[in-house]
Amino acid sequence: MLRDGVRPAGQVLIDAVGKLPFSRCSSALTQRGAYLPSDHLRNLALVAWTSRRPGKHVLFPIPPQYAKKDAEFIRGLFEAGKYRAVIDRCYTLDQVVEATRYVASAEKTGNVVLIVGSEAQ
Repeated sequence: MLRDGVRPAGQVLIDAVGKLPFSRCSSALTQRGAYLPSDHLRNLALVAWTSRRPGKHVLFPIPPQYAKKDAEFIRGLFEAGKYRAVIDRCYTLDQVVEATRYVASAEKTGNVVLIVGSEAQ
């Protein structure tokens, strides 16, 4: 379970900070879904193992390549409503110390949002 007992089904799960192993999130993927880790060589063996089997796959570019077109593609998915970020908790600017402690605790299971300005009320 990823957050609050919820198992969202997804075509692609991106582990942007390298804290979610494939074994823990594979149940949240659709049958033909893909997992994209960012933790370099840790999941490299899973790429070879899952590429030879039907179903869920681990994808990993070798060497890792990050380009502006990739960021624009992700932005397009957000704008089209086809990508949904997992938001774990939201904090106001007054709670920034608490938010920082929570992130540093390595217990977060999604994004932590810091609300600034009029949206904080």
